[in-house]
Amino acid sequence: MSVQMIQNPIPNQVSGIRQKELFLQKDRSYPFAVVVKVQQPLDVRVALTNADGTQIYAETVFPVQPVLAKEDAQEEVDEWQRFETILTPGVDDAHAVISITYTEQAQLLIGAVSMMPDNHFHTMRRDTVEKLKEIGVRLLRWPGGNFAGEYRWQDMFLHPDRRAPMEATWKMKRSPLHTAMTCMK
Repeated sequence: MSVQMIQNPIPNQVSGIRQKELFLQKDRSYPFAVVVKVQQPLDVRVALTNADGTQIYAETVFPVQPVLAKEDAQEEVDEWQRFETILTPGVDDAHAVISITYTEQAQLLIGAVSMMPDNHFHTMRRDTVEKLKEIGVRLLRWPGGNFAGEYRWQDMFLHPDRRAPMEATWKMKRSPLHTAMTCMK
């Protein structure tokens, strides 16, 4: 699993990660999931905002606790935890941001993050699929390029946090002959 480690050395300072340039639709539900590991209790905040962060469209807080070996044990075990919610923005925004943050002086490991509109079509935006149909695309090579040599189409049926990590395309020695195709009916 590819892991993002975030260190916050200063108490009450916001630390985390963010993804910008998200396309959000008003009142559309976006199932969200994150897989994390902590060594001490943290309140992990997930927020959808405008580009500069001044307007919050949707947010939630996950209180994350370290996983202990047994009920009476004081030692932690190497356990990942999955948290899920539904985020529903009240506005349209083609340049929105999602952020995952916390303010405790601690370390947060993020193993996977997933957010898609509730009406997606095999992980693709439904409006994009409709536009492809409009212009007459009958067959789509997906994901295409060198990425396709490493891509396992069966993984698309798994939760994103359960999919195997991808190797860097410049390290690949296989030819990209095994590609996934989606018929546009």
